[in-house]
Amino acid sequence: MARKVNVGAMVAHDVFKLDTPDMQVVQIPLSQLIVNEHNFFTVEDVQELADHIALHGLFNPLTVCAAGEGKYRIVAGHRRRKALELLGRKDAPCIVKNYDGEDSEMVALIQSNLTSRELTYYEKMEAVIRLEKALRSMKERGVELPGRLRDHLAEQTNESASAIHRMQYIHKNLSPALLEALRREQIGESVADELAHSPEKVQAEFEQRLARGETFRAQDVKAARDKPTVSDGVVDAFLLRHIAAPYQAALYRVLHDSQSMAASRLIEEVKDALVFRGYMGRESEGVRYVLTISGLEVEKPFHGKLSWSQIVQRLRGMVESGKIAPPADEPAPEAQALSQLNEQMQQAVQELPQVDGNGYVCVTGMNPYGVCGSAQCCDQPYACCIACPKPCNGRCGYLPEAPQSAPVWHPYPDERPEDGQTVLTLSHSKYNRGNYAAYVYRAGGWYLPEFPDDGLMTVDVRWWSAELPPEVVK
Repeated sequence: MARKVNVGAMVAHDVFKLDTPDMQVVQIPLSQLIVNEHNFFTVEDVQELADHIALHGLFNPLTVCAAGEGKYRIVAGHRRRKALELLGRKDAPCIVKNYDGEDSEMVALIQSNLTSRELTYYEKMEAVIRLEKALRSMKERGVELPGRLRDHLAEQTNESASAIHRMQYIHKNLSPALLEALRREQIGESVADELAHSPEKVQAEFEQRLARGETFRAQDVKAARDKPTVSDGVVDAFLLRHIAAPYQAALYRVLHDSQSMAASRLIEEVKDALVFRGYMGRESEGVRYVLTISGLEVEKPFHGKLSWSQIVQRLRGMVESGKIAPPADEPAPEAQALSQLNEQMQQAVQELPQVDGNGYVCVTGMNPYGVCGSAQCCDQPYACCIACPKPCNGRCGYLPEAPQSAPVWHPYPDERPEDGQTVLTLSHSKYNRGNYAAYVYRAGGWYLPEFPDDGLMTVDVRWWSAELPPEVVK
């Protein structure tokens, strides 16, 4: 029948309570005390302990068990024995214990060190691993340990269940060389955790870096782990085939002529072009990937991660190199813009002003309210003052005073205005693919004329015209 046991009571400090009747303190020569072969705790650097014993005496006797042939194996007190030896003592006060198995002795050895000294992370981890093995052995021989084993480990080591799981994962997945580096405190807990979550190739790389005497941080390991393990060409081919293929036309519109824009400013438009709705993944025999709000993570046919900014950069490179191109029957965006502009100018010349419920419609899009006030008091046969050759006191306040023909348009960013120049622009946005507006160009950015110092706008300018003199733009 299984025996119930209170693990905490079994391994607690009662080995040091001298008033317990069945525990007798005896003096045993140091020569008869042998090191426990299962002890993995550091025994070095005992000078401070020796000084303390010399000044105050030894408070706690050693705990030992009979090892045969007049010898006693130390269960608790390896550092105390070494300190006494350093002080020239011949014997040590000991409590001789009998354990009902090697596993019980191991539990006592571990618990005595957990509660009596400050441990390194490696020692704590090794204590968890060996304590788990000992408790499993006890269960196999009939000792009942109610509840989850991880909870027992957490209770005995005074660590959280998540910390216990982390130690177990590191111990299981870290290479022997990196475990040794952790023991020597050449790497810390966070670095060890990142390495344990890395493939063998990455671990081998950092083993070599340690051998060269290099130091590194957890984020360095993460960056190396997330970097695709194949060439850029393979990564681009994967993006093109599995992510971009069905949406090349939309991606081309978004990414063409956008080299001057930061990739982060294009992320939302690229997501729209990909019809991304928060999750996109595929899992089959040869391919396994997931595209989420944080980026792309590929597991097959290679391992690696890309942020959305990196995805945009790579897709933009494929547009520039011609790997992503518009369909043959669809004109390039600049051709569409010119065609739209020409149609708009023809409409302004040939059609009467358009009327809706709020009055005449602004055909240029320059009026922020969308309503043309000039057309309401004009008898000329033009839909907009931009096409009218006659001077007039009622001309649109958003256009130059002098009459002009169709403006000369310059492609941007291939051709740029002068710094500080106010120009008419044709831009694309997430909601409007043909938006006309006047902006001030300064230091590579577009500013509102009303706020030329702090009115920086996020616009995708494709074309600009210098036909609007800065001094007359309102």
